[in-house]
Amino acid sequence: MSIVEYVPGNSIFHRMNPVTKLYMMAVLFVVIMVFFKAFSLLVILFIMIGMWRFSKIPMRYLQFLMILMLATGVTFTLTQGFLYDPPSGNYTGILTLPLPPLYIGGGKNIFVLTLEGVLFGLTMTVKILTLIFVFPLVAITTSITDFVTGLTKLRVPYKFSFTLAIAMRMVPQINSSFAIITDAERVRGVNIEKMNLIQRLRNYVPHFVPLILAMLRSSDTMDIALESRGFGRQQDRTSIDEATFRRIDYISFAVLTAILIYSVISAMLWGQLIPITLPFSL
Repeated sequence: MSIVEYVPGNSIFHRMNPVTKLYMMAVLFVVIMVFFKAFSLLVILFIMIGMWRFSKIPMRYLQFLMILMLATGVTFTLTQGFLYDPPSGNYTGILTLPLPPLYIGGGKNIFVLTLEGVLFGLTMTVKILTLIFVFPLVAITTSITDFVTGLTKLRVPYKFSFTLAIAMRMVPQINSSFAIITDAERVRGVNIEKMNLIQRLRNYVPHFVPLILAMLRSSDTMDIALESRGFGRQQDRTSIDEATFRRIDYISFAVLTAILIYSVISAMLWGQLIPITLPFSL
């Protein structure tokens, strides 16, 4: 299972032109970046989760992504809880470690866990999590062929588009090859799931030799296929499926542009998606 592997479907996101989805990704990126308050980011995060549900993508992809971010979010929140120095210089201590004080910045003891630091860490974690949700939503609902076609429509050099598409295709291929190697080891009596952490790391090392050999063999095959098809010749390229704009694409462009304008204006006026004040807004 990969968060960048195309999942066939018939949802609105699947039927969108790849250029529209790239524009959606750019707009959402800008919208997420202009807001720094917790309430706005939570609203955007819930909207992203709703878009995942609306795209009819199996929720196991979203669960895998959230588990992947959980450890990073906890680590980042604790780090900011100890190291964050509020601009005002006032903070509320939650926990003090029994260590000699070490002061930074405006006199903040790094061994004191502060409420402001925890809230700042949680806010930035939500921002990062929302940013990470954007790209897989586009990648999972867009085939590699359509993705390359969309980039070509935007005048992106074909070699760059093709390289990016190959990189996206290699992620699920590496996962598949690694799973095959693990199954082969399990058939031979090596059950990694029943080992402790040190034993797992020690038994994972030999997996990389056949994995690298498989990737090299795959790259050689791809190189022969590209040369046999005359890849790199200076001529206008054509596509089997020409991506055309439909009514949903024009509507999406209008809605996304309106969201972009509203978000930038509201960020400048209120600093929030909705003009509301909450105790935990930072």
